[in-house]
Amino acid sequence: MKLSKKIKFNEFLLVGILLFTVLSGAVRKWITNNGGINNIITLMQILVVYLLVFIKGRSTLSNKNIAGIFFIYVSYLVIAAFNPLSPSIYHTISGLIIHLSFWLGLFVYIANRDFIKFDRFYYLILVLIILEAILAIIQYQMPRESAINQYVIEQEFDEESALKIAMVGNAVRVTGTFSYIAGFSAFVLFVQLFSFSLFYREDKNKHFAIIGVALSLILAFLTGSRSTTIINIFLTISFFVFQLRNYNYKQLISILGGLFLIISINLSIGDPLHTIDFVSNSYENLDTRFEDNRDEGQGRILTPINTLINNEFPNKIIGNGLGISYPAIVAVKGTSKVAETFWVQDDEIGRTLLEGGYILLILKLLLIITALKLLQMDKRFMTIAFSLIFIYMPLTTNIYNIVFFLMGIIYLEQAILSSKNTEISLK
Repeated sequence: MKLSKKIKFNEFLLVGILLFTVLSGAVRKWITNNGGINNIITLMQILVVYLLVFIKGRSTLSNKNIAGIFFIYVSYLVIAAFNPLSPSIYHTISGLIIHLSFWLGLFVYIANRDFIKFDRFYYLILVLIILEAILAIIQYQMPRESAINQYVIEQEFDEESALKIAMVGNAVRVTGTFSYIAGFSAFVLFVQLFSFSLFYREDKNKHFAIIGVALSLILAFLTGSRSTTIINIFLTISFFVFQLRNYNYKQLISILGGLFLIISINLSIGDPLHTIDFVSNSYENLDTRFEDNRDEGQGRILTPINTLINNEFPNKIIGNGLGISYPAIVAVKGTSKVAETFWVQDDEIGRTLLEGGYILLILKLLLIITALKLLQMDKRFMTIAFSLIFIYMPLTTNIYNIVFFLMGIIYLEQAILSSKNTEISLK
């Protein structure tokens, strides 16, 4: 196959994965409540990252920088799959799939990035982000009982718990086209990384770069998620401090000046767009949630670190079975007594230690180090990014985080490479 055809195929494959992930939740929310169909959609979403193995290019293991550690990681997952503590074969298989998917996708990309150009669908992605933002703003201003604010997750909780999940202050926590708040939160991460990439696109309108960064923060507010907001703020700071340190800030200042002029004109004529009230109300609602759940919030910050230092799980070295904390399989097939006894919050560190022990956690850290060496991005920025994700977001058990973090990395690195016109090593 000619190089141009390979690149075109890979482009369509990537955007297909992105579109399916964005739109699949809409089917579950607004088209059908059939349990069988929803389970099929969930299964397809779990497996969608594996479509990346069909990328036209070269074998992932042909890259000597990847082959060794990736082979060791996969080998350990296979061994861990035979852990006798696993409650069923279903947990084992699903656990193996979810622990492998992000790293498989990332290293397939790294091995084949010179066969990928993510430009063809720039305007499609831009329109997708704008439509999701508009939908989120509408959802935020509509009552929770509105059809547009359906939550698939509410079916699993009583009214009081569902209300706590769905509300932030006096407004709903938006989900866009996704079935769960976590899905939209992951999409916000993609919006942020996509916006970062626009600083490197000479052929694109850079005004949207700064607008997109600001939009991602507003959307983070609308989710009512503390972890999403914290990740957004720290990622933006680290991006400007480390990744964008050599950027032409005169151009950035001119962009900010233009935005300031637009905002000033809007305010001078009475704020007909109601932007100030909207942003202020969004922040106040999020602040209310912070205050009302201060102890829980501190727990979410400190628990992953405490878990790492004071691991109280049994079988600390090899873990207690893959998949035992994965919500999708737990909802259908139950879980083990260990998982029921030892509660684990939604963070990568705790779930990795529970399921695969210190061995699996160390292997994942080695994978991160390998990725940091191979990605053509600032090492400090990406170290902060991976650290925030590991502490605040479950990269393994939330397929949305897997897809959107991966797609964000791909889009940002492609933009950086394009701006540098870098020759990529094919070793």
